[in-house]
Amino acid sequence: MKKLILLPLLFLFYFSFSQHEIKIYPANWWVGMKNPHLQLMLHGKDISRGRVEFDPKKNPGITIASIQKIKNPDYLFLNLNIAPNTKPGNIKLNIHF
Repeated sequence: MKKLILLPLLFLFYFSFSQHEIKIYPANWWVGMKNPHLQLMLHGKDISRGRVEFDPKKNPGITIASIQKIKNPDYLFLNLNIAPNTKPGNIKLNIHF
């Protein structure tokens, strides 16, 4: 009985610590800026080892121009292009490790 209780607790412990906290700067931006290029800095443990995915069909008018990695694996720079006719909304980035 004790083993049956311990096993779910171990899974809960494992999955609660397996997620990476990722911060994105700047956290807010807007459409209609004079410069259509936007650089986002992503910060998180070994973020540069992850693969960034983005669904352009869900975010029309926004494209990834390039992704830059630096020596520090905890930082990743994402360069976006925002078309003038882009509607405001949220962007969902998927990062797979």
